[in-house]
Amino acid sequence: MKLNHACEKMSATVSRKHRRMPSGMRAGYAARLAIGLIGLAGMAAGQPVENRLALRLRHLAPAASEDWQTGTGIEAQARFWSADNVGLGLSFGYESWPARSEFIEETTASGSMALAVAGEAVLTPVGVSLLHRVVLGDRASLILEAGLRYAPVQSRIYAEAWSEEAEGMQYWRDRVEIDSVTLGVLGAELAMALSDEFSFHAGFGWQRHLAAPRERWFGADAGTTSFEAVTLFGGFSWRF
Repeated sequence: MKLNHACEKMSATVSRKHRRMPSGMRAGYAARLAIGLIGLAGMAAGQPVENRLALRLRHLAPAASEDWQTGTGIEAQARFWSADNVGLGLSFGYESWPARSEFIEETTASGSMALAVAGEAVLTPVGVSLLHRVVLGDRASLILEAGLRYAPVQSRIYAEAWSEEAEGMQYWRDRVEIDSVTLGVLGAELAMALSDEFSFHAGFGWQRHLAAPRERWFGADAGTTSFEAVTLFGGFSWRF
């Protein structure tokens, strides 16, 4: 969150009118992704030889923004494998991104102003991945992943501002709005079969937005943020 920028905006005016991303634009992203998911799911359903459900816990280390602390997440992925070890993954997840708490205070000729930010952003990514499985032995395999996720952002981040001038003290509080985001993801994981039905998985990956989401607070555009991250994950999969 760009506090210096926000203080400059607020010193001139404070408004509570929010400018949201047009609903038609958000719906367009979701519709295109949904059409792609349906088409790929139909292709995969025609020739699967093995279906598995993977559940992964995820550690998210921010890679391109100082707005966030380390995040956590969970993802469920249905995997449809073909005979040539190429697969399709349909994913749904939940990510919690704690905002880096910040406080700034400025003194002007007419008084002083302070601004504080704290909270978290919750992402619920849904998407599709192309998978490739490399068999390493009787029970071990390497799974490579490339995919897309559309992630609505629920902001639980609040900004509070205080202004003290000759007329007295003023106080404002507002929620920071963040655009939904489309993420590209890459990953590699080692799968170890514990039985014919169950496998243990551990790996690492990377995610990055296709277009940086924008933030808004107190009626002003506060610039862009980033959910780019290096990810570590582990979990289990089983046949279904």
